[in-house]
Amino acid sequence: MDFYAFLVLFVIIIAFVLLLPLLSGTFSYKFRKPAARAGKADREHLSRTQRLKEKLEFSKDQNPIKFQLRENASTSSRNKQFEVDSKTGLKKRTIGKYSADPNEFDYDLSELIEEDVLEDKKQSELRYQQFAGREQEESEALV
Repeated sequence: MDFYAFLVLFVIIIAFVLLLPLLSGTFSYKFRKPAARAGKADREHLSRTQRLKEKLEFSKDQNPIKFQLRENASTSSRNKQFEVDSKTGLKKRTIGKYSADPNEFDYDLSELIEEDVLEDKKQSELRYQQFAGREQEESEALV
């Protein structure tokens, strides 16, 4: 494989590994500028390589990129509610609580009835328009 193709593939894989958790909401990162450790007087006598070495050395607290999991992080597969069966210990998915009370509804009955009436009116108007055009054609054919 060509070196540039390998490099592009490597960059894509790294981007995928970093972006996937970020997009799912379980991961975040922050960039920080490291605080200065020594004064100007101490830095003047250091050579160029020693200054570079000093810039690159940092402790855990001074890490410029901080990766951390979010406390309330949850993915779509983990935030589902489960009910544990007492006999087998297996988890059962619970979609919702069912209420046997006939007076409790998740919807308004009058809205459902209005929707049905409007749908019936639309269907009857479409049917009438279809037959209205044919009646005129038939009467013209008879004349």
